[in-house]
Parts: sequence; structure tokens; C-alpha cells
Amino acid sequence: MTLKEAVRVLVRGDGSTRSIIDTRGLRTLFNGDSDAAFNKGLRSLVECGLLERFAPGVYCNHGAPRLGTEGLALVVSHLRPHNLSYLSYEFALSDVGSISQVPFVFTFASTGASGEFSTPYGRLEFTHVSRTGDEIVRRAVFDDRFDVLFAPPDMALEDFSRSRRSGGHLVDMEEHAEIVAEWAAHESAA
Repeated sequence: MTLKEAVRVLVRGDGSTRSIIDTRGLRTLFNGDSDAAFNKGLRSLVECGLLERFAPGVYCNHGAPRLGTEGLALVVSHLRPHNLSYLSYEFALSDVGSISQVPFVFTFASTGASGEFSTPYGRLEFTHVSRTGDEIVRRAVFDDRFDVLFAPPDMALEDFSRSRRSGGHLVDMEEHAEIVAEWAAHESAA
């Protein structure tokens, strides 16, 4: 893959619709290259800034239009492709007002491995949770702001408490109980 060919494919061609792309997707776009040529081209694309590697085998294509917050779901699906993940912990608790601090990290509970990533869409932290897929699908709600599953307040506090994360003192339990009750009433009315 030459730089000229890569620009043609990633900026103006089939790759221009892929803001986040993995090695397999790139291999599909440049399927005529030998392994050596592909790897050399990939290194060149990262060096020149057209691609940005933010996890092993996962890249941001700077030649494609930047997605808004819905890009978060795409990043999560590439980082944990075979696992269920949902926003939880401090992020979910802050979102509903159970803690006043605004986290600068998207904290996900995941059936996959724990890990932290700096991505073009923000810093993501995955913490392994031992919930079953059935329980996650039954309890978590879909959040269309981010196109991901989101822990309701009671589930987020359970995750937060089980993980032994510091900051438990930040949660006012009386206020949180009111938030949980309001959430439940809203969900049953919907």
C-alpha cells in the first residue's frame, strides 16, 4: 500500500466511512498487499497521522468524518468485540446525580478483561464484572446519547461497591435512594 493509494481508499474511497477500523478491516481494504507491504504501509499511515493507533490492532481513521458521542459505541465494540459492556461506576452515578464529581473517564463494566485506553473519543476504562449476559441485558438500559448500554442507579452503585473503588464516601445514600425510587417510577411509567 502506497501513501497515495491509502489516501484514495481511506479519505475518498470505501474506508472513508470507517472512523474506527481494526487491522482486519484494513486488510479487507488493502487485500492485494503482501504481509510485509501491508505492515510497512500501516506503520507509514500511523507515522504520517492518517491513522492513530489507540489499542492493539485498533485505529482511528483521521480521513473519515469524526463521529460525535455515538463514536463511543463503535470504539467499545472494537475494544471488547466479544463481550457485553455498559457504562457504570462513577460515570453512571455522576450522570444521575448520585455523586457530584464529573468524571473525565467513561467507566464501563464489562464481561471482558479490565483495561484503560486513551481514544479519540475520550478516556475509557473497562472493569471486569461477573454479571451474566442475561442479567446485564435485563437490567441495563440503552442510552441513545452514546449508543451503549447504561447501568441504572441501583446497578451502578452495586458495581461501584463490588469493585471496592475508592470514593464510596462521595455517595449520599439517602439521596441515592431517592434517585433510585425516581428512576424506578420513571421506568415503570414508560
